Amino acid sequence: MIVGVLTLEIDIESAYSLKDKRAVLNRIRDRVRSTFNVAIAEVDENEVWNHACLGVW
Repeated sequence: MIVGVLTLEIDIESAYSLKDKRAVLNRIRDRVRSTFNVAIAEVDENEVWNHACLGVW
């Protein structure tokens, strides 16, 4: 049962490569998953190194 969907658009100013972006997003994903018990994934802006769009459901 899906109760809601949340889209987070994040500017990552400290990221200067996709590797930096991935490190930041992994920390965010792990923290959100463990705190709220939800599914979270990057849904847009995959190749942009300083911006991310996360979907939470």
